[in-house]
Amino acid sequence: MAKGKKKKRGGPPQTWKTVESEIAEDFGTKRNPLSGRNNIADNGTRRLGDVVGLENLLVEIKYRQSIASIIRSLETSSLAEEYHIPHWVHIERMKGNKDKYLLVVNRELFKALCQFIRLYSERDNEKKDKD
Repeated sequence: MAKGKKKKRGGPPQTWKTVESEIAEDFGTKRNPLSGRNNIADNGTRRLGDVVGLENLLVEIKYRQSIASIIRSLETSSLAEEYHIPHWVHIERMKGNKDKYLLVVNRELFKALCQFIRLYSERDNEKKDKD
């Protein structure tokens, strides 16, 4: 199997494009087909992020086989499973930096979080339009 592709159960191999599309769908929008330095919108501005259609929100998606924080989150997932707790959140923060957090959550909670983030972003847009 080609590097960077992961076989889904009963389906074709998953690629980073597929993962970006799935996550964009969770946000209720679409994947940015040309993310990166050369991605220029029709009005000449750079279009940032892997997901389009979300104002005041930059979404970057990384699809990796192994990330230390995700490996550590498997312990949280196993503990929740062992005690029949349906949802779990694994949070990491770098020492000395109180402004940035990394969350790893289960799929169902992730989808709900995407909806919340989108609503929060839209609320910010409405506030900005009123000002």
